[in-house]
Amino acid sequence: MPPKKVPLHQLAPPLPQKTPLRDVSTKKIYHIGTQIATGGFGRIYSCSEEGSRKENYCCKVEPQGNGPLFTEVNVFQRILRAADINAYKTGRKITWLGVPPMISTGIFDYKQDKLRYLIIPKYATSLEEIREKKKVFDPKACLKIVKCVLDALEYLHTKSYVHADIKAGNILLEDPANLSTSVLVDYGLARMASANVEKPDKKRAHNGTAIFTSIDAHRGLNPSYRGDIEILGYNVIYWLTGTLPWQNLESNAEKVFAAKQDFVKDVKENLKKVLEKHQSCFSWVEKLFRVALDTPYTSGVNFKQIHQACNTGSTASPAKKATPSVVRASTKRSSTEDEENRKDVKKAKVTAPAKATRVERKKVFVKEVNASESDSSPSPVVTPLKRANGVAHTSSAPTSKQNGQNGIIKKSRVATAIKQDPQQLRTKVPGMLNFATKGRRSIIINKIAKRSRRKATSSQENDDNSESSEI
Repeated sequence: MPPKKVPLHQLAPPLPQKTPLRDVSTKKIYHIGTQIATGGFGRIYSCSEEGSRKENYCCKVEPQGNGPLFTEVNVFQRILRAADINAYKTGRKITWLGVPPMISTGIFDYKQDKLRYLIIPKYATSLEEIREKKKVFDPKACLKIVKCVLDALEYLHTKSYVHADIKAGNILLEDPANLSTSVLVDYGLARMASANVEKPDKKRAHNGTAIFTSIDAHRGLNPSYRGDIEILGYNVIYWLTGTLPWQNLESNAEKVFAAKQDFVKDVKENLKKVLEKHQSCFSWVEKLFRVALDTPYTSGVNFKQIHQACNTGSTASPAKKATPSVVRASTKRSSTEDEENRKDVKKAKVTAPAKATRVERKKVFVKEVNASESDSSPSPVVTPLKRANGVAHTSSAPTSKQNGQNGIIKKSRVATAIKQDPQQLRTKVPGMLNFATKGRRSIIINKIAKRSRRKATSSQENDDNSESSEI
């Protein structure tokens, strides 16, 4: 009889609550809590740090010899440390990145078994639980998830790693009410893709989740950068429509492979069929597949094109068509109305006051000053003369306006009456309205006014004295 086949991976034994896990590097101790789920090769528990009652962490436990958790721990130690993630976020100036930071990892003994553990933050729920309730996501919700996953994939690709197993079950949410808090987890199939060589291996064929995995994986190639985008594209179709064209063939990986090959041969027409009820998503979903199909196996993905398509998809809104009544009303305009409107426009152009130039403003100012001078001295100034034969004779002196006309006295730019009153001076002198009532310029104006008043009073006193002496 042939020997019995030993299973490749074994399931870890159940652990009692409060089982201690000691981190050798940080010297911290964590305690196992309640079991949350059972994976293909390990168990998942809630976890708390010693001294805390809150179970803020999640712990995955597998036998030490299991490959998937060993691979995942290796990925976390290399690229998913909290310091590396924070440095990337700071460099990109982003506040959210959908990858989990490593909290702790190590190996411990439980009875006769050697077990490996990995601790990461605990999240509220998985996207698969929400999908099972909703069945499908609307385009806006789907786009939020896609943007988070794209940011996570871009981070992994910059570190030369690929995920290779994107699906709703491997996406957790920090806030169930906010799909923009999606986090890509489970790096058991992740690997470095920088040294890929396009040599198919039948032993690796169909690796991953059959209905979502890439054509490269079906062929037996190692996971690729373009493969992550292709897998995401299949998930988007599934999230929007609730099904895939090859979903009924899931049990036969070869038939799924053939169906996917037929699908990508004419991806544009096939997408139009499957997204018939979601035409608003067509452009950015097609861009996902187009970038994946146009990228060589060993090359990196152009995330800039994908982000631009997704951003256009999030801002695009369906064009509002004008109702027939509005169209008719807008087209039935009489020629007379058009002529009247043209005339009104011409009149407005003619009657519209032009902006005054600096010279014109100066002329207006001079006119106002001259007008104020004429208003301030409407009557001639009477000066007394010497008495002749006991009779006093008077003569009228020419006003400043008259003297100016005769060319005797030069016209003043600002009238004396205005100089004597600072408030009037502010209104007449250009720019003085902008000056405060207190300040250097205001003091100068007041000094000018006082000086003019003094001259006026002194001249009046002289006139009085001369008159009294003559008498």
